[in-house]
Amino acid sequence: MYTFFVLDFDGTYDHPVDDVDLGVEPTVYLIPVNKQNEIEGIADQAAEEFHTSDDNTMCIGDMSL
Repeated sequence: MYTFFVLDFDGTYDHPVDDVDLGVEPTVYLIPVNKQNEIEGIADQAAEEFHTSDDNTMCIGDMSL
């Protein structure tokens, strides 16, 4: 079984269009359900590293954990 995993880079995915500009478009992945917890953990680690890193030249999608 598979499910969709939406990676919302800047937190604007669930806001009404009138509230914010379009920001960064989220990416959607089709992932196996049995890997969902692992994938969510990796995404959380990448977000934490990205937001606490002094190196702001790297795209969050390019971070390797």
